[in-house]
Amino acid sequence: PGGTADRAVVRIRTRMRKLDLTWTPNRPGLGLDIDSGEVVFVDVTDRILVAGMSGAGKSVALRVLMAAAWALPNTVLVIIDLKVEGALWSHTARVESEPEGIVPLVQELVAEMRERETIMRRDALDKWEPTPERPRIVVVVDEGAELISETDEDCISGLRSIARRARSAEIVLWWSTQKPTVTGKGPGLDSAISAQLTSAVCLAVASPQEARNVLGEDATGKGWHAEDLQKGGWAFVRVQGADRAPNPVRVFFMTKEDVRALPVREAWHRDMTEQSEKIDIITLALRLSEGLNGVSTAQLVTHTGLADTE
Repeated sequence: PGGTADRAVVRIRTRMRKLDLTWTPNRPGLGLDIDSGEVVFVDVTDRILVAGMSGAGKSVALRVLMAAAWALPNTVLVIIDLKVEGALWSHTARVESEPEGIVPLVQELVAEMRERETIMRRDALDKWEPTPERPRIVVVVDEGAELISETDEDCISGLRSIARRARSAEIVLWWSTQKPTVTGKGPGLDSAISAQLTSAVCLAVASPQEARNVLGEDATGKGWHAEDLQKGGWAFVRVQGADRAPNPVRVFFMTKEDVRALPVREAWHRDMTEQSEKIDIITLALRLSEGLNGVSTAQLVTHTGLADTE
């Protein structure tokens, strides 16, 4: 008392913005920016990577994104899930959870992609127009590490082709994993696939390297420290080419009951649509045989998805 000092202790008390995170069918977006409170959107018609450790809220984030895609006109969900979450959607989407079903599903998707590409070349189209008969197909992989370990190289190769080529044909691949690693034991990412995924939703991960695997090599240097995120629905959203600051997002909370309440829909199968628009086989054969001495039945089967008995 009565003296002087050159130090002071200043206590700053902050209060986190109170956010209503309840999901409803009429509420757009993935969640809310915790700084501004604004809705954060992810383009569900594009390729998406979703990653987060156990307990981070990955499954809930996927539900919100899948519900948004499901609600679009002329859009169907196809879910590859070797765990149990996908079963929630079995009344309104196609769900495959065993390798015996996943491998032929990927073959169907590749055949559908090739057929659409052939039609697009024939009709001089640069982008497929989804219709009720030939809808946009959103292919959701969850969990990536399980898929890589449980299926063969041909299956993963088919998904690589879908990631690289099928966007213009309106077959869109999403990839989700708890373990966003590309090397080591049980990797959850395939580097050729993840390189094609233009939107990233990264919840809490185990390390800065995992954050960079999801958000980009420059992520941690620019403040995208997903390894420091809280669990329970906190995420970073980064889109290639977009100028978004590394502000955390609180993901809307969509319950299992919300998924079960979605109306029943018939699951997509290729045999429902493969006869809706015939390919000009002669034109295709001539194109394939350019510079060759003819074209084989095997080549036609590969490019059309038709069996050699049809």
